[in-house]
Amino acid sequence: MTEFFATLAEWLDELVESAGHSTSQGMVGVGLIFFYFLLILLSAVWRIKRGEHLSHH
Repeated sequence: MTEFFATLAEWLDELVESAGHSTSQGMVGVGLIFFYFLLILLSAVWRIKRGEHLSHH
């Protein structure tokens, strides 16, 4: 699991560094990607805590 987070950190670092060399449209795009990724993670955690991943018969 540690390797996963290290790889994710490297990917995010490269994404931010590349965005810094990009146009303003690129910066907005990267910001929206981060926002969308965060939204997906938060909704997954929220659903897991609510127990919606369990099947109810």
